Amino acid sequence: MYGKKERIKRLAFDIFLEFIGLILVFFILLYAQTRFSISQQKENSAGKLDIAEERLTSYVAQAEDDLAKYDAFSQAKVDTVAYYYKFNIDEIQDMEAMAKQWDLTEMYVLDDDHNVIAAYNGKNLNFNTNSQLSDFLLTLKATTIESTRYYVSQIDAGYRLVGARDIRSLQAKQEEITSLSHSLDTIKVGLKGYIIAVNVDDQTIAYHPKASLIGKTLTEADVDPIVMEDGYAGWAASGGKDFYCESRTSTADPRYQLIAVRPKSMIQDSIMKLVWLGVLVFFLVSVIVIIYIHFIRVEQDQRYMDSHEEMEYIHLGGKIYLNRTIGGRIAHFFLLCLLIMLGASFYLQSLSALSTQFAHYSSKKADIKEIFDSNQVLLEELTAEYNAEYEQRAVNIAYILGKDPSLIDDDKLQTIANRAQIKYIYVFNGDGASVATNGINKDYVLSQDDSSQSYAFWNVVKGHQDALVQEARADDSSEHLFIQYIGVKRQDAKGMVQLAISPERLQNRLRAVQTEHVLQNIAVENNGFTMAVDSKTKKIVYYPDSDWIGRSASKIGLNKNALSDSYIGYQTLDGVKCSLSSMQYNDDYIYIVVPVTAVTSGRLVIALLITGTGFFVLLFIALLSLIGDPRKVLQHEPEDESDQPRKEPKGMFDVVTGSGKVYRVESVLSRWSSKSLWSDLSAEQKIRRVMSLFTALLGIYLLLYMYLNADTYDSTSVISYILHKHWEKVPNIFSLTYIAIIMLETIILANVTMKLISLLVDNMGARAETVARLACNFIKYMSVIGAVFYCLNFVGIKTSTLLASAGLMSLVVGLGAQSLISDILAGIFIVFEGEFRVGDIVTIGTFRGTVLEIGIRSTKIEDFSQDIKIFNNSDITGVVNMTKKYSYAFCDVGIEYNESLERVESVLKRELPLMKERLPEIESGPFYRGVVSLADSCVVIRILAQCQELKRVQLTRDMNREIKLIFDRNHINIPFPQVVVNQPALHGTASDYEKMTASNFVADQKEKTKDIKPQ
Repeated sequence: MYGKKERIKRLAFDIFLEFIGLILVFFILLYAQTRFSISQQKENSAGKLDIAEERLTSYVAQAEDDLAKYDAFSQAKVDTVAYYYKFNIDEIQDMEAMAKQWDLTEMYVLDDDHNVIAAYNGKNLNFNTNSQLSDFLLTLKATTIESTRYYVSQIDAGYRLVGARDIRSLQAKQEEITSLSHSLDTIKVGLKGYIIAVNVDDQTIAYHPKASLIGKTLTEADVDPIVMEDGYAGWAASGGKDFYCESRTSTADPRYQLIAVRPKSMIQDSIMKLVWLGVLVFFLVSVIVIIYIHFIRVEQDQRYMDSHEEMEYIHLGGKIYLNRTIGGRIAHFFLLCLLIMLGASFYLQSLSALSTQFAHYSSKKADIKEIFDSNQVLLEELTAEYNAEYEQRAVNIAYILGKDPSLIDDDKLQTIANRAQIKYIYVFNGDGASVATNGINKDYVLSQDDSSQSYAFWNVVKGHQDALVQEARADDSSEHLFIQYIGVKRQDAKGMVQLAISPERLQNRLRAVQTEHVLQNIAVENNGFTMAVDSKTKKIVYYPDSDWIGRSASKIGLNKNALSDSYIGYQTLDGVKCSLSSMQYNDDYIYIVVPVTAVTSGRLVIALLITGTGFFVLLFIALLSLIGDPRKVLQHEPEDESDQPRKEPKGMFDVVTGSGKVYRVESVLSRWSSKSLWSDLSAEQKIRRVMSLFTALLGIYLLLYMYLNADTYDSTSVISYILHKHWEKVPNIFSLTYIAIIMLETIILANVTMKLISLLVDNMGARAETVARLACNFIKYMSVIGAVFYCLNFVGIKTSTLLASAGLMSLVVGLGAQSLISDILAGIFIVFEGEFRVGDIVTIGTFRGTVLEIGIRSTKIEDFSQDIKIFNNSDITGVVNMTKKYSYAFCDVGIEYNESLERVESVLKRELPLMKERLPEIESGPFYRGVVSLADSCVVIRILAQCQELKRVQLTRDMNREIKLIFDRNHINIPFPQVVVNQPALHGTASDYEKMTASNFVADQKEKTKDIKPQ
């Protein structure tokens, strides 16, 4: 139908259209992906700015809280010393030792008129004329002058004690906590983005990751001033590079404009990666479609194809016709390719999104670990500082009790405990017995049991140890009371002064470095968050919704597999499907949680855009290949095929059932022929081979690339994660990807092995080929079965359990389900071996028909009378698969022995061409095949004609009729069994001309039918 030049021109035009389509797909995806990425980045940047605001507010509150704790602790010192001087007012003239003991840099004793009557290390302060000090004495609230903070406490009705502490270290610490760098330094916008702060008044940079830019104006730093617009979100230039910026005026500190910055190159890299993936999918699928359409054009030009007159055209108007026959074939393949395009696009988009998310997981876990490591050091420092402070508090109390033993009294100890902000004070003698306390146990004696909490303090009582600080634990007196005990030697006698402190004080001090506080200030991309679970109790330590804290992790949706280190997978938390990545730090599992919709949002839209664009481009290409004028179709030179058998196509052809349903099937000859010529294949078979080859090459490349570079992958990458099987063994994108890799490996290795075996035994004889085919079948079965069983483990199906179930199944079979299992297994092998398929023409026993359905237990076959016979799969034996386009109708007829064979052959030469004119079902022939047998009563000759397989039965009947009519017209008898009781009449003999004609006819028929397999 097409000439070679015309096919090449059309193929070139198809490639041009594909190129145009690639450009369209590229720009459509670039536009869509850019909008989607910018929208997503805007949302992420807003989330990071929210975190920045929360941190600024939180750290200011933390600084205020630290100052309040410092004030409470310092006030307790001054209050305790003031209480001592209440009973020892005569010692106020020599306060140096007391001040040093209590770590007070200055001490003043004032009278009721605020006059200084005694001082240590005083600064000649006038508490009457200095307004700040006057207000301080009036409000009794701590005040700071330069780097000294002052506290006041009433000694008695006539005196007040003012104590001061140097707070330069506290000021430095608070300055660090409230600094912009402390709040913003660890906030990352994407992988390489950050947040900067700019002074609203003078537009100087107050914070920037590059310290060299701090203090410069935006102009000096070459930053576009548009970022100072409140609520701005868009591109801005800085230092010759473009950045995506989102800014807002800080509500926590309105002096600053906070700006979330991410390099444009990072966003573009992410966009372009996804765009090129989409373009690649479109390119590959469109190439396959174009190749298939080209194969169809080539097929139409082959001699054995039906001519254009047998095809169905739709007249679109004018001289334009649409080839409906070819269009039907293209439509099915076209739809399949679109589905492949949609699935591949969505899969690759999702895998790319997960790859990016893995990079975020890796970066975020590294950040969290760094923060926790830093906080661990800080926690140890704070704990040591806390213990040292309270140990010193115990020493201080022991000091004043030593100076004034009269204070060793239950009531006075209660007052001292209140002023020193201590729960209980115990004073023990040298025998370990309590002599005074404000606690519950008045007559408490240290235990002699070395497992007891109090036993360790004997070393302090005996003077072997100056002090002992215990960690908080359940008190001996009550399992529900947690107390921390600190003991120091008495300074007035043998024994010990012991403080009992509530651990809440330490917990309050450590709150800022504890897990829940840290995780609360961790910013996660894509609307994500962090959570923590105690690895021992499996209870939630931190979750954004505080109602879940303290409850079992299983209640919120975490399963057993997720409660582990380095877990990555999917869980439904509080009804929301989320992607999780875990890490273990100390006794907690830390999780980074991102809703799945945030990770994969937009991926389906992008996949649909790719598929939609591909649909219109490929539809246009397909329509151009179908549109034309059948009257101008290139005609082949006519050939005399009336007496030449038609070549059996090894490709696809249509089979019509008795009910009129059409199946497109593959010739049986081509299914099991491993040496089919390329020209013998149909377009469907050719494209199948092309796709198989392409898949094999792509698979080999991917496998070599992955495994040869396995050591170079980042251990936190998605490829490394998949290859090392760290994912949860349930159906998900990770397990399905790994299963695809395993199946690809198996198929490639099995096919390469079978091909090598075939090549090795190609010229080694029939026996070697028999062994080779057996080996190939074994490899095919075992590789597939082994791979399937191996892969079942990755979707949560334990093969050991499955095999045990198989053992139980065998028992069931023995108890009565044998036929059912036999049918199922037979059905599996029918499909696996490909003995026949839906649409095939088969004969089972005496029943001939078209296969309608191959079920799990039975097979349905319809004959040409629309009767449907149902066979149990296990009963199907001796199948004759007759699925081919052309077949032969036989007519075996007997003639009398007395009849001249040469005369009969001469008659057949004259009559057979006329038979074809009367029977249009004959594709070629009829042919005379000679004498089949010499029977008892007759000489049997054979006539056959080539026809379509679907018409063979009826043509056989028609040929029988025509032969009978021919014999009748030419007085040729067809004998029947009889007993001869008289001499039969002599029949006519052949003339010399008839003999010569018969001889030539027989020779000619032998030559024409030499390629016909039936004899």
